[in-house]
Amino acid sequence: MQDSLFNCKNIEFIWNTAVDEIYGKFDVEGIKIKNIITGEMSNLKVDGVFVAIGNVPHTHLVQGKIELNKAGYIVTDENMQTNIFGVFAAGDIREKSLRQVITAASDGAIAAYIAERYINENRW
Repeated sequence: MQDSLFNCKNIEFIWNTAVDEIYGKFDVEGIKIKNIITGEMSNLKVDGVFVAIGNVPHTHLVQGKIELNKAGYIVTDENMQTNIFGVFAAGDIREKSLRQVITAASDGAIAAYIAERYINENRW
């Protein structure tokens, strides 16, 4: 992914920097950024923000306990059920083709509904 971005002429990289605040009255107008080495704060005018924290699933907590695919994502069925009855997974931690907030929210709604049915049917 990095190589593709490095080859884009319209992308500017700002290294050693973290977003401190997203601001704007009705839409995103800019971000306050902090240099994590010097502590210097500055403003950057932008029209939008896309949050991405990586593409490696943090599934070490369940590794060896439930089924993971080769990339380390949790394998579920369409009801978010894992290979262990009564254990559900939702969001970007599970195996799926699209990782966006809307799909994670959908997964959560499905998992909550199915988990409630599981609890009621098993008289927990």
